[in-house]
Amino acid sequence: MSGTADKPGGEMQRYARGKDEVDLLWGKTQDICPEQGLKRNIQETDMRKAKDVTAAIILNSENKVFIARRAPGENMAGGWEFPGGKLEQHETAEECLKRELFEEFGIEVAVKGFFCESIYEYPQGTIRLLAYFAEVTGGDMHLSVHDDYRWVDADELSGYGLLPADISVAEKLAGMMAERKSRGNDGSKIG
Repeated sequence: MSGTADKPGGEMQRYARGKDEVDLLWGKTQDICPEQGLKRNIQETDMRKAKDVTAAIILNSENKVFIARRAPGENMAGGWEFPGGKLEQHETAEECLKRELFEEFGIEVAVKGFFCESIYEYPQGTIRLLAYFAEVTGGDMHLSVHDDYRWVDADELSGYGLLPADISVAEKLAGMMAERKSRGNDGSKIG
């Protein structure tokens, strides 16, 4: 991560991640993937208004990860993402993932465990993306709000136009998968 840091007091701060740049206001620092040392500056008032959104990290038997591209006419059209969606009132993150993946892809999943969170301030509001490992257990794949999907190696994720909130999750996943490969653990299931 590179960037410039102006003095505190409401000035904008710019961080660059390769081709992606993110403008953030000075405020509370939130660790989003502490193992990778990733941080975002978020104002405390924004966190109270943040929308919780879930994301599924689904790996196949070859440890390739499932990503999908938002269809034309949809919010964030053309962006690749780890699939999931907004939590509804009185719904757990696990219930949300199961519902969203069935509605958007026609697949049933078992949620295996929490991976990490990513906090990102979009122009329309702040989201807290909660990423969980999940496994497909049934259903027939179809697309509704997406127009394409891929199974890719984690180290290839940076070559896709990921939505900003998904970038730090992809970086953490790529780092974890690279570490597993270096230890000779690339054949076993994660999550």
